[in-house]
Amino acid sequence: MTAPLIPERLTQGRLSYERIGRWHAGDVAALMAEPLVLQTLWPWPDPPTDQQLDESLGSWTEHWQRHGFGLWALRDATTGAFVGRGGLEYNAIDGARRVEVAWAITPERWGEGLATELARVSVQMASARLGLTELVAITLPGNLASRRVMEKSGFRYDRDIVHAGLEHVLYLQDVPAPDMVHPAVAEKAENSSAFSAMPRSGRSGGRDAAHRPEPPEPPEPPEPAGAVARLLENKPPAPLTRSREARKEPVGSPDGRPRPR
Repeated sequence: MTAPLIPERLTQGRLSYERIGRWHAGDVAALMAEPLVLQTLWPWPDPPTDQQLDESLGSWTEHWQRHGFGLWALRDATTGAFVGRGGLEYNAIDGARRVEVAWAITPERWGEGLATELARVSVQMASARLGLTELVAITLPGNLASRRVMEKSGFRYDRDIVHAGLEHVLYLQDVPAPDMVHPAVAEKAENSSAFSAMPRSGRSGGRDAAHRPEPPEPPEPPEPAGAVARLLENKPPAPLTRSREARKEPVGSPDGRPRPR
């Protein structure tokens, strides 16, 4: 088990973040029962079964234990109401194992900028606490709201891909290297290709590459504020006693159907 490399609990702006686990089963089930959420996260006509939800929660729990980071459950910082889930996770995307910024917000809170807040906090943690050099985000081509979130949080469109059997758009963000990186993460970065930036060859591809202008350079992530700033001002935690080699995350459920993202 890897000690947490990013906060398991955090309050920043309008959101409270808490490490997701099986104790969030009811909230996640309600989120995945929303038809508008299913349209963007689940390629099947019926909502995920209890078993599939439990497998996803188990996978997210194991991700935290193995890597020291993962998804958070999101709550309204004022009321404590569950408003979604999101954060950083490994995912097999376009033939490579990459760290994705993922989110799902309850539909009644859409349009309030909560996903953008979550995405920006995730980018800050990826840089300052994990020392990552690249992040990805994906969505369906027609999900214009998520695409705007990606652009507002510093991602740029790269190309069209196929993910879980469906067309998606791939967005990338080059994360500025921090001045100080946790020693355990630095050792992982040196020894594991999972923390290495993907070669730039092939990134400019895509079926419309010849007809679209060169995308602008992404803006740097905003300066940390509030609770995040206080966390980043502290020295990183002591090095772990030993590093763990990144292992491949399972993709999909045992029957071949993708887990809820």
